[in-house]
Amino acid sequence: MKPSYLLREAAPLLVAPGIPDHRSVRIWVRTDRPGRHRIAMHGPGGPMQGTFEIAADDGDGTGVVRWPDDVGGAALEPHTTYTFEVFSAGDALVGEGRFTTAPASAAQTPDRFSFAFGSCHQPFADDGTVRPEALALLSGLEEAFDAFGVEALLLLGDQMYTDLPARDDLYTKRGFRRVAPEGRRSILECTAEEVRAILHGRYRAFFRVEPFRRLQARFANAMILDDHEIADNFGTDPAHGDEAWRAVREGALEAFHDYQGLRNVDRPRPASFDVRFGWGPVATLMLDLRSQRRASEEAIRILSDEQWARLERFLSEESARPVLVLGLPVPLLHVPEWLVDLGRPLASWGSGVHDRWSHPLARGDRDRLVRMLRQQRQRAPDQKVVLLSGDVHVGVVSQLFFGDGSPPIVQAVSSALSNLESLAIRIGSGAMADLGPSFRTADGVACRAALLVGCDGATENPTLDLNAGLLTFRRTDDPDRWTVRVRLLGPPEAPEGRVRVVYDSGEIT
Repeated sequence: MKPSYLLREAAPLLVAPGIPDHRSVRIWVRTDRPGRHRIAMHGPGGPMQGTFEIAADDGDGTGVVRWPDDVGGAALEPHTTYTFEVFSAGDALVGEGRFTTAPASAAQTPDRFSFAFGSCHQPFADDGTVRPEALALLSGLEEAFDAFGVEALLLLGDQMYTDLPARDDLYTKRGFRRVAPEGRRSILECTAEEVRAILHGRYRAFFRVEPFRRLQARFANAMILDDHEIADNFGTDPAHGDEAWRAVREGALEAFHDYQGLRNVDRPRPASFDVRFGWGPVATLMLDLRSQRRASEEAIRILSDEQWARLERFLSEESARPVLVLGLPVPLLHVPEWLVDLGRPLASWGSGVHDRWSHPLARGDRDRLVRMLRQQRQRAPDQKVVLLSGDVHVGVVSQLFFGDGSPPIVQAVSSALSNLESLAIRIGSGAMADLGPSFRTADGVACRAALLVGCDGATENPTLDLNAGLLTFRRTDDPDRWTVRVRLLGPPEAPEGRVRVVYDSGEIT
């Protein structure tokens, strides 16, 4: 069978910088010529270079060069912009990119800088071609990120879809048979290595989209896992933990590590893909809510014991930072609890209802997270706390109140970068935020979300169009205090126009 355009036009050559510290960086590479490679690094001290190897027998030609450790080069300078090129044998260019190193301390941090965030990259029409409207936002983001001083790009899940576009859905007979290994009638019949290889091709297809490729190459980035990199609402059906799904789960997680996780952590694949880093006054932890998720008749577990301990250490150790950013691919508060309860009897296992924190079987983990966040507000009341999420196909910015007089937490959701769902789905998701979702934990802690009103004419909250988020941090006269400002960027109004600020919170002091 003739493959769709999606699979015929996969990108063979890719590079991307991970989140650097103040002295080093990981450069992720996907090459079509494994073996010896050369990296050229350019900074204010002049050109530097070194060589490294990418193994031929692992990861579809993916690998990492750690500068300076892998090449014996000089350490990088704090908060400095570098450009780089990677070459394969014969000096063939694999790719070029750019990044800025982290500041060595809050004192060395510029007075104003930004992080960008987003989720849900699925730009393909059913025939596998790229939909022009899906590029309307992506094509303008590089310029916009430069204008706002973006130093890190946080991608919060669904950077690749196994089940879309519909014609290439790997969980349908029609979609699977286009890539099926010999003798396999379903992806559930494949070995883990076969699944891994199938998804390698999928990643190359999704990452070949030029503006998405450039964003990865030109901004230090971290990527976290969500459901569509494995299967829709993965982990919300007890069957996903069965032996029948083991090879799909293992193969998909290996492929995720090859194309996304390696930017932050070496092989072998870790148990979960949480990402933690510091950037001057900002401490960030992006939590993997998918790889350890398990459902049973008794409970839906979202995080493992190890992850809970990691989160607790993060909150305790970073209490002195002026700003704390926590990445949760699925928003803590979006669909009201009463609506989840209403839909539960009608929803089968593995549904979107089961994927919410407020599903009755997931409320144990939800309540545990709320208790930890409330404790953090009491321990560090002057600290700004921001939750970043994606998943729900609207952009929305809210404040979360605990009902005890403690300062609110900001919840900022950006979705989708290129996956423009039907208007009905977007209107429905936007309506969830408008309803002002709230709940009370089993031990009586109240949690309520209220939309944060925008300013300066940028008041589209929620926004139903494609969107990307910005967090801008500004130093105040008090060295221990920084303001936070949330913006949502939307597509230009005219084909040749620039990306627009559709929502602006103003400075949150």
